[in-house]
This record gives sequence, structure tokens and C-alpha cells, in this order.
Amino acid sequence: MDSEGNYIVLHGDKYSIVGVHCTINKKDKAQEDFIMNIKKGQTVSASGTISDVGEIMGYTLKVDKFE
Repeated sequence: MDSEGNYIVLHGDKYSIVGVHCTINKKDKAQEDFIMNIKKGQTVSASGTISDVGEIMGYTLKVDKFE
């Protein structure tokens, strides 16, 4: 997570080389509360719209919700 809570990066298992950069909707208090309470190693699922695909940086997801 960045210092302002604008995004988090999700990675797969230890063999995954691509992460998903998840852009947080700062107007959605539920999203902000969710990311402020996740713990290292916790399994997190996010759904939304892929807004960018890069070879190096992986995917960028505009988050609709976390689970």
C-alpha cells in the first residue's frame, strides 16, 4: 500500500512474477476500511475493471470491491 492509501499491490503465490496494482476508490469508505485492516499474508480478492496491462508492471485494476 502506498503511504496515502491510494493503491495496494496484490501478488500471487511465491511462483508468481506478475502483480496486480489495485487502485482504490477513495470515495468508497468500505474499501478504505478494508485495506487499512488487512494483515501481511492475508488472502485478499479484488474485483473491478482492468485499466492497463503492462509487460513489466503487470496489471492495473480499478477496484469495485474487495473480499
